[in-house]
Amino acid sequence: MRKNRILLVVYSCSYFTKYRIIRSMYLDGIYVFIKVVQLGSFTLAAKRLNMPVTTVSGRVSQLEQKLGVTLLTRTTRKISLTLEGERFYRGCENAISELEYAHEELGTSKEHVSGTLKITAPRDVVRFLLMDIVLEFKKKYPDIEVEMMATNRLVDLAIEGIDLAVRVGPLKESSLIQSKIFSSSAHLYASPKYLNTFSSSLSLKTIGDAEFLLYTGQKEQIELMKGDATYLISDLITSVKVDDMELLKELAINAKGIASLPDFICLEDVKKGRLLRVLPSFTSEQYHYYFLYPSAKFLPQRVRSFIDMARESL
Repeated sequence: MRKNRILLVVYSCSYFTKYRIIRSMYLDGIYVFIKVVQLGSFTLAAKRLNMPVTTVSGRVSQLEQKLGVTLLTRTTRKISLTLEGERFYRGCENAISELEYAHEELGTSKEHVSGTLKITAPRDVVRFLLMDIVLEFKKKYPDIEVEMMATNRLVDLAIEGIDLAVRVGPLKESSLIQSKIFSSSAHLYASPKYLNTFSSSLSLKTIGDAEFLLYTGQKEQIELMKGDATYLISDLITSVKVDDMELLKELAINAKGIASLPDFICLEDVKKGRLLRVLPSFTSEQYHYYFLYPSAKFLPQRVRSFIDMARESL
């Protein structure tokens, strides 16, 4: 019996010693190491973790000393994983994700959700689709702080710590989860003032005589669709190109030309007579909007709740 007690004590001491080592390694290095690899630099990891770069580098170095291997090769331009570092990263990444997820979800239910929700979307999507949803979401979940990044720039979700992005498709393949949420047809729009500069109503034959306002990167041509028929209008006279749908709409309102715009951003302006549909029986495009997020398995409840509300609203 005494021998068994001694073995039990030895085992317990061994277990708690191992636990303290693992805990110390986690606090001092593993989490920092994972963030450095995910973000691709010590500087970005330091910014995300709110630490000095020297502290981040020191934590990784201490971890390497404890493990007795080199995890990262460092140059002035980049960092890369060693073979041992890659194995260690693969073994730790899911565990860290699960720990983060468990920590965020601890004490959280669908009725009580808290934390910070970071969303990025194009400016026109934020203004005409998301803002009302965000305001309603805040009423239902007052303990959630929503940070909205309204930009047409393609934000790197991992580097900038974004939970959820809205992008316009079709989308390229990526490791991110893509979930379609909304579609909108588009038509040609112009102001009554601009249309009055023509002696007669524009038709398929004469639409090419008008000046067009195009989105940046768009070719000087446009497809018009009616039923199963498609008509290509090429060699457009281009007035200006911009990378913002709202600015494109404002230029159209100010009689600078004709623009192909999503219908949902023009509803109020059509109602107030600031814009008119040109060739209203023809659609010009079909826009598809998607939610993008890093992982479906470890999706925090605050993100799930917002996605669910957005789907119900849209």
